[in-house]
Amino acid sequence: MSSWIRWHGPAMARLWGFCWLVVGFWRAAFACPTSCKCSASRIWCSDPSPGIVAFPRLEPNSVDPENITE
Repeated sequence: MSSWIRWHGPAMARLWGFCWLVVGFWRAAFACPTSCKCSASRIWCSDPSPGIVAFPRLEPNSVDPENITE
């Protein structure tokens, strides 16, 4: 029972906080497809895979840029 008392309180809160931080980074690392690079605000793909249809690839040299805000 003494081991429970030792881990009860702020130390346990720090441990849980660290665990949630690790889980958050782990999920973020696996959320990005392998052919793409992701940041907190952008996703850019060098070779788009057929499964990614939610993120259209825009060509930078396009004469008629697409409107993707709809």
